Amino acid sequence: MAWWTPKKNHNLHSAEVKYGPEAFALTCLALELANSDDNFDTLEQERLSLDLTYHFDLTISEVEELVEAASEHQARSVETYGYTKKLRDSLDHEELVVVVETLWRLAFADGNLDSEEFAFMRKIPAALGVENYISEAAKRRAIEALS
Repeated sequence: MAWWTPKKNHNLHSAEVKYGPEAFALTCLALELANSDDNFDTLEQERLSLDLTYHFDLTISEVEELVEAASEHQARSVETYGYTKKLRDSLDHEELVVVVETLWRLAFADGNLDSEEFAFMRKIPAALGVENYISEAAKRRAIEALS
């Protein structure tokens, strides 16, 4: 079930227009996290696909298209501020907590949280306006969901 109805914006990447800026921003952040350890493995790919399918009510082929477009865009991007700003400006606090929990699930998808993933997850919740104690609770829920 989709979280929200995407807002119209004519200055967006075509995938942002098609799937919504929130889905595109979350996918870009997720890819940055997954690639932070230079190993976007099959377990992480499957986890991302499951979460995008669920949260945005997408088909597998739509997820593949979204991930490919976000990957191409994210490879040319040098910062995460734009992605976190889009999410912060578009989502309410509860939805931002879901974003953080989604990212934690991805970080733990391969059963290993390496230092690069940990560093990423230390900064992103704060950039989204999610307090540390709430992020830690989301982290615990993410770990439990993967068990």
